[in-house]
Amino acid sequence: MSVHSYIAEIEESLQRQPKSVILLSALFLNVVIGYADYVTGTSISLNLFYLLPLLLVVWFIGKRAGIIMSLLCVATIGISNYDPNKGNLDLLVTLWNLSLIVGFFIVITLFSLQVRYDVGERKKLVLDLQRAITEQRETEKEIRESEQEKEKLIIELRESFSEIKTLSGLLPICASCKKIRDDNGYWNQIEAYISKHSDAQFTHAVCPDCVNKLYSDLDLGR
Repeated sequence: MSVHSYIAEIEESLQRQPKSVILLSALFLNVVIGYADYVTGTSISLNLFYLLPLLLVVWFIGKRAGIIMSLLCVATIGISNYDPNKGNLDLLVTLWNLSLIVGFFIVITLFSLQVRYDVGERKKLVLDLQRAITEQRETEKEIRESEQEKEKLIIELRESFSEIKTLSGLLPICASCKKIRDDNGYWNQIEAYISKHSDAQFTHAVCPDCVNKLYSDLDLGR
């Protein structure tokens, strides 16, 4: 796992936590750093470590909580480094230094908020791009499926048209026997010609007029 993915996993885990848990964690961290600052005294400065609870609150809670946390960190610094034996001049210097630290922490707070906003906008942009790419892929898939359906329909229509046989144009037919002359000059029975050039099939029967004509001498139930 890379460092970037590890940090992203930690960030996602903290974002799932309630704000109260984040705030209590930052306060506890501030107290721990303050105690370490008190133990080490003024010989070792731990002011930079106070940025940890400050950034934790700013990043995962917001601006107002970040400003309050910066004031708490400065107060912790003042308490940890307080020396009652110092004179008035040293006290003024300490207050001046603390005011500078307050200004520095507030600048860090505002800068962190801007960075968080930029990161959020970039994440939103990435999500929008991923969503647009997904929608485009789905649209392309639908278009391909539609084209495949059209091609399938065209093939079915072609097959259907290929199975259809029609008769058109002028057919030379004998006026007496009713035979039809084909393109090769042969005369064919009308039934054979139509069956050859279409899907029609013939069955034979005798119409009433032909019955009277052919079987007039027979008594067929009249």
